[in-house]
Amino acid sequence: EICSELRQLRLDLAAAIQRCPEQQLEQLWGTDLGDRYWAMVRSGVQKEAPTPEEEALKQAATQRLQPAQGGGFGTPGALNAFLVAMLFFEPGSMRVDGAETKLPAWLLTPYQQVFAEAIPAAS
Repeated sequence: EICSELRQLRLDLAAAIQRCPEQQLEQLWGTDLGDRYWAMVRSGVQKEAPTPEEEALKQAATQRLQPAQGGGFGTPGALNAFLVAMLFFEPGSMRVDGAETKLPAWLLTPYQQVFAEAIPAAS
């Protein structure tokens, strides 16, 4: 039951992020919502096999971040898509090349703590 509740909460959070004006994200992430978001990202719910709805959200968010698809960082809605994508990737399993130049300061450190630093070095 807890897992299904977490999954529903993640879907609701993703929908709210998608609706939020990009210029308000920093302000929101400075509140308890930001803490709850990172708790969700660290929760491990991403290890569960995705439902078709979850997989569609993940794919839509990652496509939105692909320059070849007309997206990428710096395009409208990219930060929203990035925040949604992080909800569906396990910590340590995604990397943003040049994150220091692509991500705003308010997002860079938490991203690095959850995703970049958790990626083991190639042997």
